[in-house]
Formats: sequence, structure tokens, C-alpha cells
Amino acid sequence: MARTALTPTALASTGATVSLAAANVDGHTIPGTGDVILLVSNGSGGSINVTAVTPGTQDGLAIADEVVAVAAGAQTIIGPFPPRSFTDEADNLVDINFSAVTTVTCQAFQY
Repeated sequence: MARTALTPTALASTGATVSLAAANVDGHTIPGTGDVILLVSNGSGGSINVTAVTPGTQDGLAIADEVVAVAAGAQTIIGPFPPRSFTDEADNLVDINFSAVTTVTCQAFQY
């Protein structure tokens, strides 16, 4: 299985429909435009980590991946993801990984 792309839902002053999808064991990609956030809902009995992968280095220094803990039963909004740090220039995408996916759902939003 490969990463699956999340198509962001547009945020508007009139609202946006929340329609969470199951997290993929191989992770997801989101557009690397800098105006996308990720809503993660953890329905499991334990905390999980969501990792936004950094593609390389800046000024010759490795950039640490962004790891966000999502508590059991919690929902967390993660992002935005500045392109300079998170966007892979080869495909203009941000890679997102999950430490566990059982009863974990997510949705991307673009503002």
C-alpha cells in the first residue's frame, strides 16, 4: 500500500463540512502550499503520534520532523505546514505519518 492523498476541504465563512476518513497505515500526503491544516481524531484507547515529515535540510542542517501527540479520545488540529520546512520540492506535497491508525481518522482543510 502507498500513501494516499488527502484532498483538502475549503474553509469558508459559511462553514465547512467535517467528513473524517480512516487514517492510512502508510500515511497520507497533503498539498504543500502552506495553507493546509489537518484535523486528527483519535478514537483509540492510547495516545498516538502524528508526524509531519521534513524533506531535508536548510542551510546544511537537518530539519527535525514535527511530531504531535494526539491523546486518546481527543481531536487535534495540526498545521499549517510552511513550505520551506515541510514541502518536498520533487512533488510539492507534505508527507504525514501515524504511529497507529486503528480508530484514527483525519481530514485536511485549506484556508
